[in-house]
Amino acid sequence: MPAPKTQSPFKRDYLQRRRVERDPVELLTSITRGSESGISARLVDLSPLGCHIRSTMQFERGQRIRVILPIAGDVRAEVMWALRGCFGCRFEDEIDAVTYPRILAAIKTGLKDWPIR
Repeated sequence: MPAPKTQSPFKRDYLQRRRVERDPVELLTSITRGSESGISARLVDLSPLGCHIRSTMQFERGQRIRVILPIAGDVRAEVMWALRGCFGCRFEDEIDAVTYPRILAAIKTGLKDWPIR
């Protein structure tokens, strides 16, 4: 019987640093960076603390952006890491426990005209 696979120390340490689980999502949305608005983006995963986004635009660690989310509307965030067309953000204000499940439900419905809280 083959030995069980073990996680690399890098991956294990990375996962332990996350304070909350992320939910996989697929959402086309829009980002604002400085005076640039309407930047097309795809949300890949989401948590109350932040998200992972793919975009054809390049972003850099430390940049301040705004991400459009259903229910929550325009959410301020800081780019924490960026690598070839994808980046991770930390929200300036955590999404509260009542709003977060409503955001996930709105994403899953696929509606284009989301209600804003």
